[in-house]
Amino acid sequence: MAAKELPVSALFYVRSPGNGGKQFFCSLSVPAGRSAFPSGRPERRGMRFIDLFAGIGGFRRGMELAGHECVGFCEYDDFATASYTSMHLITEEQREYLRNMDKRKRQKEILKGEYKNGEWYAKDIKEVTGNDMPEAECWCFGAPCQSFSIAGKRAGLDGESGLVREVFRLLWEKREEDRPEWII
Repeated sequence: MAAKELPVSALFYVRSPGNGGKQFFCSLSVPAGRSAFPSGRPERRGMRFIDLFAGIGGFRRGMELAGHECVGFCEYDDFATASYTSMHLITEEQREYLRNMDKRKRQKEILKGEYKNGEWYAKDIKEVTGNDMPEAECWCFGAPCQSFSIAGKRAGLDGESGLVREVFRLLWEKREEDRPEWII
């Protein structure tokens, strides 16, 4: 079975500091079966994607294991961004440099742009315009779910979960020919 045909799953444990430290599980599954590869792109094994509401990179990991290339990410939470950067973006030289720092300095240092190594990054999706985003055939996002969760404030789309509207705003701002072929 080729790598693109394998199902990809992730289950991770999350502690929400914005919700009184309550804990919950999140899961992600990409089933095997239909190819997610856009037609007419034989020069690349996979597609380019943007990771929105990226967290620590669960979508990224699955997409990369399936042969796709991440061209940028957007994540508001600094702790998640630091973890994402450490796990997916920094070089071994940068890792060694950071390893020799005091923990508090290291946590601030890794948020600097140089550690993104040229990959597009935005902190706040509300400040991004469609023209800011790099070209990609796919946008992946696990929109914030705390507002729908029993563990959350149950604010629905009026809470953090309403940020999913920003993805549709960005789509609307892009010219039709520049919109992604896939949204996951």
